[in-house]
Amino acid sequence: MLWLLPDIAEDLGLAAELHWLYTGYALAFGALLLVGGHLADLIGRRTTLLIGLAGFVLTAVAGAMAAGSDALVWSLVLRGVFAALIVPASLGLVTALFTEPDERRKAFGIYSLAGLGGSALTLFIAVPLSLALTWRVSLYVTVLLALVALIGTATLVRDRPGRSPARFDLPGALLSTLGVASLAHGFARAPELGWGAPYAFVSVALGILLLVAFAWQRSKAESPILPAYATGTRDSFGASVALFLTALGLAIVVPLLGAFLTSVGLLPTLSALLLMTGSFLVGSLAVSARLLPRIGARALLLPGLLLAAVGVLLIRLVEDSVSSAVPSMICLSLGLGMAGTVLYSTVTDGIAAHDSGGMAGLVMVNQHVGSELGIALLYGASVTHLAGDNPAIIYGSAGALLGAALLGGLLIKGPARSGAPAEPWSAPTRA
Repeated sequence: MLWLLPDIAEDLGLAAELHWLYTGYALAFGALLLVGGHLADLIGRRTTLLIGLAGFVLTAVAGAMAAGSDALVWSLVLRGVFAALIVPASLGLVTALFTEPDERRKAFGIYSLAGLGGSALTLFIAVPLSLALTWRVSLYVTVLLALVALIGTATLVRDRPGRSPARFDLPGALLSTLGVASLAHGFARAPELGWGAPYAFVSVALGILLLVAFAWQRSKAESPILPAYATGTRDSFGASVALFLTALGLAIVVPLLGAFLTSVGLLPTLSALLLMTGSFLVGSLAVSARLLPRIGARALLLPGLLLAAVGVLLIRLVEDSVSSAVPSMICLSLGLGMAGTVLYSTVTDGIAAHDSGGMAGLVMVNQHVGSELGIALLYGASVTHLAGDNPAIIYGSAGALLGAALLGGLLIKGPARSGAPAEPWSAPTRA
């Protein structure tokens, strides 16, 4: 959506409203991810996914037909609501359905292409669309892709039963929604107001306090969004920290790649898409999925994230051609592919099927907050082109990936266990 904003602004004559085209979507999406995961556990991951995809299609059509800024902003806010159902439901399905070790690793290898690599790879779709088509036609292409996903889910996907009996965790939903919204809003306003501004500081602090209250409340709830056992292991915590820092690093570097791709044209961008997608799949399926049971999570996570960090640093050498960016793109995508399979497998390991949606929501909130912080840092630095006037931006992105490698390597203590529980009742029971 970011790459369509200039065209939208010119077509509709937007000025102050332009900020809310992205912020409205991001706030709605991030704030409701945990609620979306909770609903997936209560009414079924497949049902939640179908509702989310159907709503996404309708709101995308409404956005493409919008005649003014208000209609467009509200369509994006509602699209963020439905996207918050889609994302945790899809990860929850992978977690719940793939319990056989080999198939599970392959499934997470493919999922990581969207979950971790998607932030970079979607550039290679968004940028060509923005170059070749109007913003309205680009949104209709999004509608077509969502319709394909909706039909595929309705005809091919099956699910396991949800929680029974269970109640909706209203206090947990309110605390998590308000907490994430306040935190993300503070990050969004900080570049404009200044990181020391009282409004931004209070918003971030309030968000942290509400999320702490949510963490305390879940131990008291009858059917919590996320039970305590799901985040009680060192491996899970280490993978969560690594995902947060990886999302932060990617949020800084991805807009720089987008600016570069916009300058090189359509065909070179499509060539780069094939190169990065292939490299990512080699890292996730040919390397991590095969080697994870033999050498363990740590031995794959460290080189994967270090290689991705090298890819970020190599951006400093990129000139005005795709060929000059090939080493950077290969290192970044290959490293992310290796790390993504390990991180998603580790963070969801040991999660019962009836809690998979809630855990998926937490994973995605973690990534979303990291991404929003990265975007705030990027725009606070006023970077306008690939190398940037401030090379510290690239070093900051690489540093976040190095931090993810270090902390993930220290906290993830051994080889990932081979699979999640085969039965939805295998987790500790709650009174």
